[in-house]
Amino acid sequence: MGWALFDHQLLVPESSLNPVLPPGFSQLGSSLPPLQQTWVGGPEHAVPHTHPPRDFEQPPNEDANLLPQLQQLENTLSGCAKEASKDQVFVRMGYMASELKRLASKVHKNEQRTSFLQTLCETLHSENKELRTKLEHDLEQRNQALEKLRCENQELRRMVTLSNQDSGKREAAGKEPPLGTASTKALRVPPVRVQQSGAMVEKAPGREELEAKEKKVKILEHQRRELLEVNKQWDQHFRSMKQKYEQKVTDLHQELAEARRAVTELESEREQKQRDFDRKLLLAKSRIETEEAEKERLAMEVRDLQQRMRFLQEQLAPVTRQREYQEKEIQRLNKALEEALNVQASPPPIFAMEPAVKLPQQELLTQNELLKQQVKIFEEDFQRERSDRERMNEEKEELKQQLEKLQKQLVLSNNQVSSAGCH
Repeated sequence: MGWALFDHQLLVPESSLNPVLPPGFSQLGSSLPPLQQTWVGGPEHAVPHTHPPRDFEQPPNEDANLLPQLQQLENTLSGCAKEASKDQVFVRMGYMASELKRLASKVHKNEQRTSFLQTLCETLHSENKELRTKLEHDLEQRNQALEKLRCENQELRRMVTLSNQDSGKREAAGKEPPLGTASTKALRVPPVRVQQSGAMVEKAPGREELEAKEKKVKILEHQRRELLEVNKQWDQHFRSMKQKYEQKVTDLHQELAEARRAVTELESEREQKQRDFDRKLLLAKSRIETEEAEKERLAMEVRDLQQRMRFLQEQLAPVTRQREYQEKEIQRLNKALEEALNVQASPPPIFAMEPAVKLPQQELLTQNELLKQQVKIFEEDFQRERSDRERMNEEKEELKQQLEKLQKQLVLSNNQVSSAGCH
């Protein structure tokens, strides 16, 4: 494989594959795939033939994990807004802080990936431009070499043509047309043979040189065809690589734009979530402050009720003592009244008419009436004190119930505050 996935974020080439480029080319960056090449032609005119590289592997998409986390954070915020218990609110707040931290790390990773894609795109663009320049330079050198070989081929052809013409002229000069009689022919036969043998001697080196030049021309023609074929392959390979890298640059630009758009959307969503979180946090803070104020008010009411209960107990003590004193006085008066009634109801003795021993009857009646009025007054006071005592007992019971209720609320509030402090 030409590319490997590193840390689920970066695309790097495998170290086991090293690109081998033809002479005249420098090593490309590590971000390009390796090129497989072969060599055609002779040892003096060796030309590399490079096969097209394989496709890149696409990096995985990590943005799909952010949407469930955002939904989970939104559900947590909604639960925090609806939660009435203070310790649960702090637990939710801690969980939301961890979720926000994880979301921020994901956004940071996306920003790093976006920056890497942009850097990779720029690197590929620059390397594509450098490769195009080098290929154009190499193509120009090969065209110059072909032009030079073409000129040499034409020069060799011209030399072969001139050599053939010189050989034809020599053969034409060595031959003489037949003249006159047979004696003349007989006389000229030996010189002709001599001339023909000299032409054959001169013609043999020219033919060998011609064959050598023809072989060289054939070799040059073969090399020219190979060079043309290699040049055509390189042109096709250059065009395919150019098209491929342009497509790759376009795809990387599209991915970069999509990544930027995704980062922008995530930033807007994060800002919206942060605003919602701040609003719900302020709401929870106001609820906590309201609960704190309610707890302070309840504590003040407990203190007031305790003071009022102590005040009522202090007021109730003298009333209780007075009631006991009045009950004793009523008992004494009832006893005196009964004795007076007994004295009045008993029959007068024989010596009752004596004024020196007993009081007059009229005075006894007056004293009796007076005692009745006192008893009546004491009875009314006793009834009124009883009703006051019952009313005070009822108020005391009611205050005790309120005090117990407020003490329970105070203990519950203290437990909530202590548990929230522990969290």
